Order: sequence, then C-alpha cells, then structure tokens
Amino acid sequence: MTYARIDGIIAREAGLAVIFRRGPSKHTQQLIWDFATDRVTPGQWITGHVHTRRCDVSPDGRYLVGAFTNYRNTRYAGPDLRTHVSWDQQGWTAISRPPYFTALALWFMGGAWNGGGVWASNTVVDLNNMPYQWNEKKPVQSPVIAHKLNLPGSEDEMIFRIRLLRSGWCEFPQQLREFPVRTEQYAGTVYEKRFVGGLLRRIYWYLSDEWEAFDEAGKTVLRWETKWNSSHWLDVDMRGRVLYSDKGCLWAWADFPNGESTMIADLNANQFENVVPPKWALEW
Repeated sequence: MTYARIDGIIAREAGLAVIFRRGPSKHTQQLIWDFATDRVTPGQWITGHVHTRRCDVSPDGRYLVGAFTNYRNTRYAGPDLRTHVSWDQQGWTAISRPPYFTALALWFMGGAWNGGGVWASNTVVDLNNMPYQWNEKKPVQSPVIAHKLNLPGSEDEMIFRIRLLRSGWCEFPQQLREFPVRTEQYAGTVYEKRFVGGLLRRIYWYLSDEWEAFDEAGKTVLRWETKWNSSHWLDVDMRGRVLYSDKGCLWAWADFPNGESTMIADLNANQFENVVPPKWALEW
C-alpha cells in the first residue's frame, strides 16, 4: 500500500500546526491541526510540488510562506532554453492564509533553487531569495513587511536550518562523527529538541532524514529513516505531546513515553478537489 506523505509546521504561538498531505504525485493538500480540540480542518489542494522544508508559518498561524514548483505545463518557443515561454513561472514563492494556497503575495523564481522563507515575527517575513533572479508579481501589503535574505543558491539546507533553530531545535554538527556519512558529497547535521519526558533527534541529510524520539533514560522509543526526497514529521507541541506522522496518519502521544499514542486523523483517503478559498483567505 502506498501511504500519503505528511509534513507539518507548528505555529509556535497559536497552538496549531499547518499540515501538508502529498499524494498522489504532484497533488498536495493543506490542512490545519488545532491542538486544543485535535480537530483537523481540510483546506485547499495545489497541483505542483510544495517544498515543505522551505515553508514556514507565522507564530500566530495567520500566514504561510512557501516555495513551490510545477514543471508539467512547460512550454517552449524553441530549442534554446533562453526562449522558454514560461521559464520564470516554473517556480514561485507565495504568502497565503492557511489552510489555503491562494497567493496574497507572489514572486516568481524560475525553478527549484531557493524560494520560500521564514517568519521573524507575526508580521516580518525573511524571504529566501536569490539576488537578481526574482520577479515580484504581487508585493506584500500591510501589516506584513518582507525582508530579503540574499542567500546564495541552495535548495533546502540554508532556509530549513534557520526555521529549525527559530522553532526550538538545537544544532549539534560535532556529533556527526558518531554517525556514518551517507555519501561523499553530502554530510548530515544533527538537530535536537528537549522536552519534559525525553528528547527528539533529527539527523538531516541531503534529501532525507533520520528521526528518533528518546525517553529520559536515553532509550529509543520511536525511530524512522525516510526515503530519499520523502517527507516525515516529528515534533512536540506546547502541551508536551509528541506529534508525528506515520503511514499517512497524524498521531499524538500525550504521556510520552508512557501509555500509547493516539491517532488523530487518517489522511490516506483524501482525494484531490478544486477548493475555492473563502473571502477571508483573500485578505491580509
């Protein structure tokens, strides 16, 4: 059985997470998980690839910034790529209102390099732009202010690191010698987050991750190793619950490592549909 791929981002002041459910292939649905009620609210679908490691949610949960690509509708004016009709629209960065993808602000970036951003506060977003390669289509409006990071060309690693550090993960690159290097070209980085009851560890490799949750005695309770270019999610909410995705489902473990985890939602059966955003999702 093929399971839906799930990733998530916690809005650290709002008690909710924005969830990305991918499958089949290029279709991704956005949802909101309310931690107070454990209600999961479905939102809009998008046709294209959502680069979830380059997405971020404002601390109050009001805005999403994300990086997206879609190469399926490519059209060429000739064999020379410089005459490519829609080259600059193959990749884009957008700000929207969760759980909807409809852009309030929009920048075309030409492909899969850079894109997305991180929120410095509820109204200040740092964009993962590449100098001289961005085409602003719809600028931000009040109350949001956009700053450009002017980072060099990269995929996930630079902006993803900033997001993890801002959301409470600590970086421990010196621990790399304890783990085998997966390829000669790319080494990993260890991120950890401590909470009452244990420790979460994420070993970040190029295009894949290893995830572990330990109890206070250092015993591994949960562990996954993701496939290349796939998504997984493990985090802890404000109530101290361990949150994770597994086999297309969302889970919460309230008394980790005691007791058992509870399945919050099974997202495998969700199917693509055209969802029209409500009026509030089109307003700043």
